[in-house]
Amino acid sequence: HLRDIRSWGYELIYDYIDEFHEDISGDLALQLEVFNHLEEIKPRLAVVTATRLEEHLKKELMGLCPVIMAANAVNVDHFNYQKQDDTVPADLVKVKNTNHPIVGFYGALAPWIDFRLINRVAKNHPEWEVVLIGMDYNGALADLKPAANIHHYDSKQYSELASYAKHFDCAIIPFRLGEIAKSTSPVKLFEYMAAGLPTVGTRDLLECRGYDYIYLAEDYDDFETKLEQAIKDHENSAARERLLEQAEENTWAKRAATIDAKLRELEH
Repeated sequence: HLRDIRSWGYELIYDYIDEFHEDISGDLALQLEVFNHLEEIKPRLAVVTATRLEEHLKKELMGLCPVIMAANAVNVDHFNYQKQDDTVPADLVKVKNTNHPIVGFYGALAPWIDFRLINRVAKNHPEWEVVLIGMDYNGALADLKPAANIHHYDSKQYSELASYAKHFDCAIIPFRLGEIAKSTSPVKLFEYMAAGLPTVGTRDLLECRGYDYIYLAEDYDDFETKLEQAIKDHENSAARERLLEQAEENTWAKRAATIDAKLRELEH
């Protein structure tokens, strides 16, 4: 099909968004077939979302086409905490009424999530409520131990996510260490920023480095320490405003402008 598209006179852009890993995509045959024939396909431009993917692709392409970085991003208006009302989603009311800090996560509850870490946080901190929103991906949720302060909700519509994030006190991105984490640009990182949520991730989330009030923990103990700090940060209006500013620097419109500018440059 790609050969047909080329024969019709269209140029192709290759978008390399994730590590090739069965935990993410299952059968990799089609993805690898395309990747292994890039020299024949001759893309006009390649776009990557993470530094490690950029390094891998540049090595593979050996100058065949330009490679540009366009990490994931956010629709700020959708998640902007300053524009959200205070209505608590009905299924979150009971958790909210505990008056405990809410440590929140939404996304696929997948094999790359460190459930052992989540279990430990919940056990060591009964004074916190851990809210997890997302589908059980490939049965990974079996590793989550039931606890009074762990609350799992099935996937929510995109339109609903901001109303839940509004009531989190901080957010987590608890990826297992390894290649998936190292090559991931989490969309939720920028959404959490727009929601004004200090966020704690694990140390291999390389694309999450370099932002204010986004903490990467070296180990399990450090994760809990940084969660304590993140919960305190949430009470600081200046910290929340800085998070929103960083989200505004990482919008989909800015990413599209980067790609558009490169394509225009290639036309000349």
